[in-house]
Amino acid sequence: MKRRKYSSTAISLLLAAALLGGCQVRSGGSTGVSSTEESTGTVSSEVQSTASFKQQTRPQFVAKGIRSLCVQKNGQVVFQASYAPASYKSSFDSWQLSQPYQNTVMVDTQALYELFDKLAAIDFSAPVQVKKDTDTGLSSSEDSFTVQFLQTKEESTAVASVNPDSTATVFLGKEDGSGNVYAAVKGNASAVFRVSKSTADTLRQLEPYDYVLKIAGVVNVASVSGLTLQSGGKTYTVSVDSGTYRTGSGRTLSKANFTTLYQDLLGVELTGKVKAKPASGTAADLTVTFHRSMAAAPEMRYVYTPQSGDTETLTVNGHTFFTVSRAQVQALVQKVAEWCG
Repeated sequence: MKRRKYSSTAISLLLAAALLGGCQVRSGGSTGVSSTEESTGTVSSEVQSTASFKQQTRPQFVAKGIRSLCVQKNGQVVFQASYAPASYKSSFDSWQLSQPYQNTVMVDTQALYELFDKLAAIDFSAPVQVKKDTDTGLSSSEDSFTVQFLQTKEESTAVASVNPDSTATVFLGKEDGSGNVYAAVKGNASAVFRVSKSTADTLRQLEPYDYVLKIAGVVNVASVSGLTLQSGGKTYTVSVDSGTYRTGSGRTLSKANFTTLYQDLLGVELTGKVKAKPASGTAADLTVTFHRSMAAAPEMRYVYTPQSGDTETLTVNGHTFFTVSRAQVQALVQKVAEWCG
C-alpha cells in the first residue's frame, strides 16, 4: 500500500510541539476529535467493554467518529489501534497501537485516517440480494474487523465526543466476481453486504508498520522531570525544572540547546522492522530514559544496541521492533557527551 511520507519539516513540527506541552498540530493527519474534548476527555480503557455500547447491525459512521479498530486475520488479532488521550500526552499523540507494538510507537495518524476513510465508505444501509446457494464464504470466515465508534454520519457530532457509543464486527468472505467481497455484520449474519475488494485487501494484507510514524517516539516535555543518558560506560543527567535545564555536571543548557537535544533524542529515524533481537550481553551504544513528573505517565526508556553494519536495534520499554541507523546514533552519542558532560 502506497503511503505519503511525513516530511522532515512535519516531523520537526511534531517534535517541537512535544516541547511546547501539547499544542495542537495537524501536520499530515488529524486526531479526529475536537481540541477541547481531547484535553478534557478520557477513555475508560484502551479497548472499552462493549457492554455499554450498542451492537450495531447497520453501522453508520464517519472516519473521525472511529475510536478503535481491531483487525483479525485467520482468527488472530494482527492490528489494534485505539484512541486514548491522556493529560500527559501531546494532543497529536492520542492514538496508540497495542497490537503488535505494545503502545510504544508514535502513530501515523494520516495513514490511519486514510484507512478509516475506506471503512466509513462501506455501505451498510441495506443488504444486497444474493442468489440461493451462493458460497459467500461468510459462514466460516475468520477475517474480520471490529470498530468502536459514534453511530452518526454527521461529522460535527462525531468529533464532539471522546467516547464511542457503538460497536460493530464485520466479517469478510469471498469475492463476488464484480470487484467486491461479501461481508456480514455480527448480530445479523443473514444480511449480506458488499465491501470493495480494494478495502478488503487493505485489511487482509494490512502491514502495521505502515501506520507507524518513522521516528523513535514522542514524549511530551511537560510530563518530564529529567533525562538520564548512558553511553560508553558513562552516565549523564539533565534535570528539567520550570524552563531550567541543568546537567549533572553543573552546566546549564540554554532553552535552544535543550530543545535541539530533546528533538534529536526523539527524532532518530526508523529504518525498518527488526529481524533479530540483540544478542544477549551486547552492550548498548546509548540508553535514554525520560523520567516523568506525572504519576500516571509511564517512564520511557529507549535503548540503541549495535547490530551488523550501519544498523542498530531500538528497544522501547523492553520491546524491540525496529532498526535505526548506527551513524545517526553515534552522532547523537557525540552530542550527548559534548553537551551534557
